[in-house]
Amino acid sequence: MEHLYGVIIEENNKNNKLELLEYANDKKLGAISFISLSELFEKIIGNTFHANSGLLLHNLLLLGDALGDILKNISILISNNITLHVLESDFTISTLTCNALQFTQSLRACESSLHQKRLELRRARSKMSGKKVGRKRGVLISSKFDPFRKKIEELYHLGLSMNKIVEHIGVGTQQSLYHYIKSRGIKKA
Repeated sequence: MEHLYGVIIEENNKNNKLELLEYANDKKLGAISFISLSELFEKIIGNTFHANSGLLLHNLLLLGDALGDILKNISILISNNITLHVLESDFTISTLTCNALQFTQSLRACESSLHQKRLELRRARSKMSGKKVGRKRGVLISSKFDPFRKKIEELYHLGLSMNKIVEHIGVGTQQSLYHYIKSRGIKKA
């Protein structure tokens, strides 16, 4: 390997450098040149990596904000004979070797993280605009008991127990029927 780059994350600089150094020592990869995320993207866009170099990343999320961006950047790096070492998943991506299962699992983890970030961003935007998230309080939703409401009311007014009513209609449990009766305001005669 001609050159080995370690991508440092600005927020936790010391811890990230230490992890990269430990990984490089464990795998006997050699000396590391540390670069920031902005330098990484400059090198990817400008195509200024040394050929046959290596790149140490904590995870694939550092390569983009969307799965398409991550895959595009991986493609660019691999086409330039750059070997990617991903610490979080402990696998390597190069032109010659790549464990497809680990790569797929890592991409799934990236997509899950990106989805979570998008949800949090939407929630934050809704909160900032004063909108409440979720179902409105007191709004009734349809129930599996709705088609049997007349029969439930009839049996309940006759004084049958919840268990007997559930057995008769063949839907739900005693507890779910109790909550249905309570939420719908069905009263005994």
